[in-house]
Amino acid sequence: MVVGLIIIALLLKLQFVVSEKKTNYIYNSLFNKLLLISVLFSLIQIAMGTQVRQFIDEQVKLFGFENKNYSLLDPSFKFYFHRSFTIAIVLVNFGLLYLNQLKNLGYKLVNWIVFLIFLEAITGILMYYAEFPIGTQAIHLLSGAILFGMQFYLWLQSRNAIPVKL
Repeated sequence: MVVGLIIIALLLKLQFVVSEKKTNYIYNSLFNKLLLISVLFSLIQIAMGTQVRQFIDEQVKLFGFENKNYSLLDPSFKFYFHRSFTIAIVLVNFGLLYLNQLKNLGYKLVNWIVFLIFLEAITGILMYYAEFPIGTQAIHLLSGAILFGMQFYLWLQSRNAIPVKL
């Protein structure tokens, strides 16, 4: 999974560099710091999610696919961390959304990032409480990868923003 995220980051960096359309964004130090925290939190969350998935795979091998309701019968600490850490991720990203709107920084990707976090949370809740409905895991994994890509691209935009005193 980490190799995949590195590939996503490299492709986005290349696209950013060769892009002819350059938009001027406003630099805000607090926004930039929160964004770095957000990216770091996402990486931690993805790593924990990988561990949770490994735990579930082991449970399915133990109980059988037809008994997937037992997959999270006795979850490990990693599951609870992954689930609860979502609160920190939501708070940091709502902080980014708030700052972006309050300071009129002009970053449109923040809205998409918050939407993807909402989608991640909903699919995670569905997987836990509705015993992995079809498609939820794929949506959860894909939206996590897209989320990381958008956060990385937003970081590229914010690094190249124009410093303006507001």
